[in-house]
Amino acid sequence: RSGKPLVKVGEAVTAGTVLITGCVETDLGEKLYRAYGEVWAETHRRITVSVPLVQMESILSDSMVCRPTFSFLGWDFPLYSKTPLQGEMAHYSTAHTLTVDGTVLPLRLSCDYYVPLSSRRRVLTTEQADDQAQTQLGQQEEALFLPDSYERLTCTGRVQGDMYVLTATYRCRENIAVEVPLG
Repeated sequence: RSGKPLVKVGEAVTAGTVLITGCVETDLGEKLYRAYGEVWAETHRRITVSVPLVQMESILSDSMVCRPTFSFLGWDFPLYSKTPLQGEMAHYSTAHTLTVDGTVLPLRLSCDYYVPLSSRRRVLTTEQADDQAQTQLGQQEEALFLPDSYERLTCTGRVQGDMYVLTATYRCRENIAVEVPLG
């Protein structure tokens, strides 16, 4: 867009190669311009994702602890002891404001519910691990590539120790121009 191109279509370049220069020779001598533009190149990339074959998952227990609180005119009155709960808990709460014939009263009853969580070991099959890895790979493709700017060339998965490793290679079309100020 501005400056003088130093590479030609089809020419291979490496990182650090000056692609467009702002140093332009004119009839009056050398002039300095701001060099900028787009340089579209075919590049190759590799993405690797790993999924553990043994995972810990949280399970909700059948028991629940309810901690109700009565509120009146902005003052909260807990209806439970403040004994700390032990262990990992899932938490959700509800609140109910009292009304009479559509008039909201300054009374509210809220409940905090705590459900103990336990952990269990889950061993994934190769197919389950591959599904998780494919999902992660798709998320990385969305984050790294513009739509229609890449082609997946290969995609291979294998068990490596206690991990499932999925590796994909790509042919990409991307703007590789990086503006570097003189200095």
